[in-house]
Amino acid sequence: MSASAGKPSWPATPPPSFARDYLARRGVPAEAIQRFRLGYAPDAWDDTVNWAKSKGHDLAVLERAGLVVRKSGEGDHPDRLYDRFRGRLMFPICDEQGRVIAFSGRVLNPEQEKFGGKYVNSPETPIFTKGRVCYGLDKSKRALLDTGQAIICEGQLDLIACHVSGITNVVAPQGTALTADHCRLLKRYVNEVILCFDADTAGQNAALRALDDLLASGLAIRVALLPAPHDPDSFLKAHGGEAFRALLSRATGFFDYLLQRLCREHDPASDRGRTAIVRGLGEQLLKTGDAVLLDTFANKTAQRLGVGVEAVRTEFKKARRPEPVRVETEPAEPTAAAPGSADARVLAVARPARPRKPDRGSPHPS
Repeated sequence: MSASAGKPSWPATPPPSFARDYLARRGVPAEAIQRFRLGYAPDAWDDTVNWAKSKGHDLAVLERAGLVVRKSGEGDHPDRLYDRFRGRLMFPICDEQGRVIAFSGRVLNPEQEKFGGKYVNSPETPIFTKGRVCYGLDKSKRALLDTGQAIICEGQLDLIACHVSGITNVVAPQGTALTADHCRLLKRYVNEVILCFDADTAGQNAALRALDDLLASGLAIRVALLPAPHDPDSFLKAHGGEAFRALLSRATGFFDYLLQRLCREHDPASDRGRTAIVRGLGEQLLKTGDAVLLDTFANKTAQRLGVGVEAVRTEFKKARRPEPVRVETEPAEPTAAAPGSADARVLAVARPARPRKPDRGSPHPS
């Protein structure tokens, strides 16, 4: 990469070294590159297609696996298959047993974001449903069982940064908001989750959207507030693992977090603001069906707003009562990937480690 008029200039076809350089800039060490099997997809339309042909693989299977995409031909021209992932840093997505079932590819050339977005993910396939897969669970599950607690962050690099810092009871929803299936999956391992989403508005809204499914699962919920403009990765780079652990230890209960947030969004000194705070909190509290929790927060809210507790209880009752959350049946476990599966096709950024057995102890920090 060179600079011209203050702007970076990228080659038409970024080499694998661009992926290595990007990871070095993000502070991802070689051990983590190998552990998470990070790789690089060459910036070519037919690299995977040609490889599959040379090995005698059925292109229809690759298409069904989401590795290649079909472009319909026009007129006398036949249909054409081309690579889904091109010129991207690749994150293999694994099931609970560590088998690769999908990929997520991050753009390296910022100009490509205009055409394909920052991330391109595998489509849903017979072995991959994004709402049922937590990134990193195969490497975190021992730590989840040991601690009884799951830290939920938004991105793959956030999770990897946590592991590098020795914080391993971490998972990330894969390419979607936290779902009921994610919550049921986590409930097998832990009794409590700490939501640690980005400090921006989108990240904080993600915490609120997760509430219904977390409540239905029976998981206890806390929220760790990152100072703006940080995400977990940038906070760890700036302040280190001990500061991040301290931040997690100060995570508040979900409804304490929600009360604080509503008081930031509405003016507690105005009548309209107080009403909005009480009704907004009451609407979410009613989802719990917990009379003790309602009474606790009636008192907390009254004290915070300087109003009578009976007035708060009355307004809680006026809040819109939501429909009961229905819990679906347990999702079936994905079937194993076929031998010679898609993970063999990504070119390694660093020499890949031998296939790992499922973790039987907490991973070692880098």
